[in-house]
Amino acid sequence: MKRFDFFDKYLIARNAKKQIAIYMETKEYPRCLHLGCGNNLLPGWLNTDIIVPIKGEKIYLDAVKTYPFPDDSFDYIFSEHMLEHLLLKDAVCMLLECKRVLKDNGVIRITIPDMKFLLDMYLYPEKYEEYLKWSTKRFLPEVEELFPGKYPEVFVINNFYRDWGHQVIYDYKTLEMLLYKCGYKNVVKCEVGNSDHTVLQGIEKHDDVNYPGLTKIESMVVEASC
Repeated sequence: MKRFDFFDKYLIARNAKKQIAIYMETKEYPRCLHLGCGNNLLPGWLNTDIIVPIKGEKIYLDAVKTYPFPDDSFDYIFSEHMLEHLLLKDAVCMLLECKRVLKDNGVIRITIPDMKFLLDMYLYPEKYEEYLKWSTKRFLPEVEELFPGKYPEVFVINNFYRDWGHQVIYDYKTLEMLLYKCGYKNVVKCEVGNSDHTVLQGIEKHDDVNYPGLTKIESMVVEASC
């Protein structure tokens, strides 16, 4: 990853400030904040990430620090496969900031890896044969070298916990507890791509390019309101 010097950081911050101002001045309803967008740039959303080009469609925002928005600024917030990269205390900071900038009855949608998926894969590896093969070949070449033609689920699960900067893998119960602790209400579990809110439908795009259907296999989706 490129190391930005002081001037680069200044330009990134200036671009973010400019783009935020344009969005907030021109976008009336719905205002939508996308945290940790990666390459999934959603039309009509303010797409933000902590890793950004100096100029571009996505803007710099550190999701665990105070957001540069007034209270009650957004109707919807979306985060996909980002919360699991945060320490628990930082996840609390993010959720509290999201609640602050969401309007009354605004909705947050969170898509993250599902502990239930990992447990199911351990108990019923035959259901995940192709996934295990793909994951081993892509991320665990040393396992394939040691055990040619074998794709042990335990190694894949171990890698899932320690790779990609993962910090916490949640199940529905713990994410629900965390959301209620941070003051949200009406916590509901959703299917990938589905929502009662039109703007939140079909927005998950987690690495499906590399493995078709990956988002649905790995993910849990939860919505909550303020």
